[in-house]
Amino acid sequence: MKLAENIIKIGLAIAAVAGIAYLVVKYMDAIKAWLEKLCPACEIEEEAIEEAAAEEIAAEPAAEEAPAVEEVPAAEETAAVEETPVVEEVVVEDGTPVAEEADFEA
Repeated sequence: MKLAENIIKIGLAIAAVAGIAYLVVKYMDAIKAWLEKLCPACEIEEEAIEEAAAEEIAAEPAAEEAPAVEEVPAAEETAAVEETPVVEEVVVEDGTPVAEEADFEA
């Protein structure tokens, strides 16, 4: 009886972890938007997001055959990325305390 209870507990723990992982992958865009709203100065690594999306695609079975997509050669892709400048805007609301450089000096 005790063995059966332990097996059930382990199965429930595995199901809980799998459920949380599924929710994180499914709602990655919403989580990213919430984190950016929570901390506008923080940056989320795009590699982690791309890996999660690749895992999600690999986990989903192909229901229908998708039309062929023309792939862009890597040289053209990097050239397009290098041409667009990255601009970060930090919005500071009125009344929000802002640290100065002198606060970080020892």
